[in-house]
Amino acid sequence: MHSQQSQEQSRQDRELLRRVKQRLKVTYDESDEEIGYYIQDGKAFINARTDGVRFDLSSDDTVEVLAISMLMNYVRYAWNGTTMFFGTDYLYDILTLQLEVAMRDG
Repeated sequence: MHSQQSQEQSRQDRELLRRVKQRLKVTYDESDEEIGYYIQDGKAFINARTDGVRFDLSSDDTVEVLAISMLMNYVRYAWNGTTMFFGTDYLYDILTLQLEVAMRDG
């Protein structure tokens, strides 16, 4: 069972990396590790402000859709070296995500 969960997470990680690279218009593999770090940083940033986000690409849950979108934008900011502006630029989205998590989790 644990192996299946691990395989699914690995598949999701690869798909997320593919989508992020597509968004960034990166067509080469040399930056995969760097982009992977940005993804992990973005997940940590978002989870520090909203507890309970899984970043499930297959989910149509509003929280997950908003979180994935925010993560993609965080990575775009990181790629451009401008994460110091992300919290301010996305404050409304962060607050919206916090409210959606609170409503979902009751």
